[in-house]
Amino acid sequence: MVLESILFFLMFMIVAQLLLGVCTFPFMLMLNKQFFHCEKAKILTYTFGFNVVYMIIFIFSRLISVEITRISSYYLGIMAVAFTVSFIYWMLNVFLWVFRARELLDFKFVKYFFSLSFIFLVILSIYNFEKPLAVESYSINSSKLDRDYKFVQISDIQYGTVNQEYMENVLDLALAQNPEFIVFTGDLIDFEKYEKEDFDKFKTLGVPVYFERGNHEFYHFPDKIFEYLSDIETITVLNNKKVNFGELEIVGIDYERSNDLFKDYLNGIKLDDDKFSMLLYHEPRNVEFAAGYGFDLLLYGHTHGGQIFPATLIVDLMYDYSDGFYEIFDTFVYVTDGAGLWGPKMRLGSQNEIVVFNLKKTK
Repeated sequence: MVLESILFFLMFMIVAQLLLGVCTFPFMLMLNKQFFHCEKAKILTYTFGFNVVYMIIFIFSRLISVEITRISSYYLGIMAVAFTVSFIYWMLNVFLWVFRARELLDFKFVKYFFSLSFIFLVILSIYNFEKPLAVESYSINSSKLDRDYKFVQISDIQYGTVNQEYMENVLDLALAQNPEFIVFTGDLIDFEKYEKEDFDKFKTLGVPVYFERGNHEFYHFPDKIFEYLSDIETITVLNNKKVNFGELEIVGIDYERSNDLFKDYLNGIKLDDDKFSMLLYHEPRNVEFAAGYGFDLLLYGHTHGGQIFPATLIVDLMYDYSDGFYEIFDTFVYVTDGAGLWGPKMRLGSQNEIVVFNLKKTK
């Protein structure tokens, strides 16, 4: 067991170093070409050294202090921005080399343009997280409804990455929309040191809450969070079951990496064709299968919309339905960017959001 842990740690360090190196080394080379003019071997050594020190700080910070972890996580976001800027720089370098005009990159204003662009994008990314959450709103018409309904979707707060005040502000914003109920599509938590009283705010909401667990609930004591939330009278944890709210059917499937198990759980739930039905699931997989099953509305989270460019492009490649509003057959689909985030408190090309749905009876 000890040997396996050591091997896992070493593999983690190697993979982390490779990923960080891909981001940092081109950026360091860019700065070197613009300002320092050192040997490339030295730049490689410095890059490796910075990343090793960062990994050690990050790992120990998770054992010592959540706050230090939050601060150290900014390095990941900054490196994502560094990769973007340096990628553009080196592509331009190749383009100018083809046309034998690479000396244009030696002009002073070009040097400072890329450096200042990096600083600007880092500041913009931090601002995009710190600004007020967006409230997205969608209306859906249905002949299955005898009256109108209004509810809010929240996903991916990831308490631990954000603090308790942030989590409670998200809930206050949701309540300010005057919903009849709230649905959660997973990843409420993102650390192990949560306590039962951390979720007391849920007791004061005054509206029903339907909660489906995401992958982070299963990383951090899934039975514990299940117990804590189930003990709150207003919360219903939907672990592979269906509940009714008026003439609405709300189905929640626990996060499951296995596509076959997801389908088995879903096949165990029978829908009423005369009722408006919605599915809560954390990750936007098997979307067309769920749409074909007969749901009127599918709600997902997990992707964060990629959070920071260029991860936004990677998410678009990974998922057919990566973020935003879609329509498949007669089923509506929404994949939210989430109210919180992973790692660095930065966003570029995505937004922190909650989502308001107005279900309208067809007149």
